[in-house]
Amino acid sequence: MDERRLTACLLGLVLACASAAAGAQVRESISHQGVVVDFSTTSPAGAALEQARAGSDFRLHFDLRDTRGRPIAGAYPAAWIHPRFDDEQPTAELCRQKARTFLGGSLFSRAELDLNTYYVLALNDAASVSVVDPLFGFGGSRLRSMVPLPSPGYDWVKGRGDEHVFISLPESNQLARLNTADWQVETLNGADAGGTWHAPGRLALQPDGHYLWLAVAEGVAVFEAEPWRWVTTIALADDAAEIETAVDNARRAEISFSPDSRHVFVSRYDSGAVSVIDSHTLTRSHAIKTGEQPVSLAWSEPGDALYIAHAGEGGIAVLPRRELHETQPRLKRIEADPGITTLRFSPEGRWGFVLNQRTRQVSLLDPASQRLIQHGGIGPQPEQISFSNDIAYIRHGGSEILYMVALDDPDLGREGAPIAVVDTPGGDSAFEGHAPYTPANGIVQAPGASAVLIANPGDQAVYFYKEGMAAPMGHFTNYGHAPRAVLAVDRSLREQRRPGRYETVARLDTPGVHDVVFLLDNPRILHCFTLDIAPDPAAPVVAKRNWTVQAIDPPSRLQVGRAHRVNLQLRPETTTGAAHLADTPINVLVAMTSGQWRQRVDLRSDAAGRFELSVKPPLPGYYQIHIEAPLPGLDEPDRPALVLAAE
Repeated sequence: MDERRLTACLLGLVLACASAAAGAQVRESISHQGVVVDFSTTSPAGAALEQARAGSDFRLHFDLRDTRGRPIAGAYPAAWIHPRFDDEQPTAELCRQKARTFLGGSLFSRAELDLNTYYVLALNDAASVSVVDPLFGFGGSRLRSMVPLPSPGYDWVKGRGDEHVFISLPESNQLARLNTADWQVETLNGADAGGTWHAPGRLALQPDGHYLWLAVAEGVAVFEAEPWRWVTTIALADDAAEIETAVDNARRAEISFSPDSRHVFVSRYDSGAVSVIDSHTLTRSHAIKTGEQPVSLAWSEPGDALYIAHAGEGGIAVLPRRELHETQPRLKRIEADPGITTLRFSPEGRWGFVLNQRTRQVSLLDPASQRLIQHGGIGPQPEQISFSNDIAYIRHGGSEILYMVALDDPDLGREGAPIAVVDTPGGDSAFEGHAPYTPANGIVQAPGASAVLIANPGDQAVYFYKEGMAAPMGHFTNYGHAPRAVLAVDRSLREQRRPGRYETVARLDTPGVHDVVFLLDNPRILHCFTLDIAPDPAAPVVAKRNWTVQAIDPPSRLQVGRAHRVNLQLRPETTTGAAHLADTPINVLVAMTSGQWRQRVDLRSDAAGRFELSVKPPLPGYYQIHIEAPLPGLDEPDRPALVLAAE
């Protein structure tokens, strides 16, 4: 959104606070051009919340409706939260300036909390998870957290709303829950449940988000996702031979669900059986012998059936919904060569993609005719398939090359025609042999973009590939760790729970009055709501004041060889009272992110803390501006105050 369009945003009339839906008390409401925006907060679980507290999670809600009370669905609001300085008066012009600053996206002029972002998580070879704020537009990234784990993770899955990530930890016999608001980890141990499960492996969350299913040596352990607790362990081993191979079964198990979450399917690799579990009673109905070495389970809604692919003897068994309650169901069998590694359906369920390691092929399964109707050649050791909205991505261990199949290819589904496969590099190193195996995805779609994130363990990097490009357009290093799998955690405002409600869970560490900058593009609405964060009574009292630097209308782009004036100001973050800042010495470092050029300048501020910097970039690229001053928070700067692009 450019400045002209942003300036056109008008403020609505502030209305009286009213009562919203269950648990949410409207703190402020505005109306403009026939759109009403109700701003409210609740506890993470949706209970009433008198006041949000520093260091604790809370949920923000923006309810959009027309003047007749009808919800407005499908909108894309943006929002930021930032402390309000003591001398600031909330005006329309100041709100406009803050929105423009946050939209500019500089590293230091970012809001304390950006509600329009996502984080990239890497499951590392060591016992840790990297949490990275991707700044591909700046050609870099920022490490948000390096989360230690009790032992290396094997598999992981996101909870509903991206508020938690669950991680299985076989070596320490634990299941971990990572809170994506503060990146803290909680764990449950098999011994905590009376020793009823051990050797955790595969993980899956049922579609309605209620139960989390964990393959373990004994069978499958069941957990409530919220509140997080172990519920039961369902035994699946039928004889002593299975118990001897229980650990391997937990790692090789596949878990799938019917779309209504009523039925859960868990495979046992060595026994060649798939158990059918009733999620209402949490009991196994029966086990079905489907074939040798079931390696992949997938439900197709168009086919209204579960599809079970087998590695040993080949073939794909089809279990229709109407046969789910039968102890000896009539299975249809689709002929396929031995060596299958993966079966996955496209996002809408129309096509099934089958990878075969022995034949080095990808085959297309048509659930309507229940046949393999197309084939295409790919590289050695195909092991994973992932989907964006438009493309199927095939990763294999034999090289760094990714194979892609366009889902909108007019020849896709034309029986007998070869599958059109194109390739792109996924880094410099082959995917296999650089880190322990995990079944978790190494390729995921980037939120809100026609792009994917690619974990390459050998390169110790995560790549950003924009669809249609010949190669990845950016990457970030993983800080010395091999990323075995990747997740994108979307913490942006999203329409959830009901039409017209846009929400996310947040946490602020700074008490005091904050501005919640809300921006809607169509119709154009800009408003700064007020949010008062109560102090954390358990937090230690900090006597010193902290300082920051605020850029005043920074230039959006720089021209090489031309001098540009950049105005900045020293500002107290959370203190009251004025400070005399005249002649405060300021050391400024201007450096290219590539390291090709840098320059130091000594300046002095005026009584209000303002100072002016002249920047004359010699080369195209990105320039970081670091500020150092004898003030708490600025005496040891750990990040740039501003990032500017020159061309």
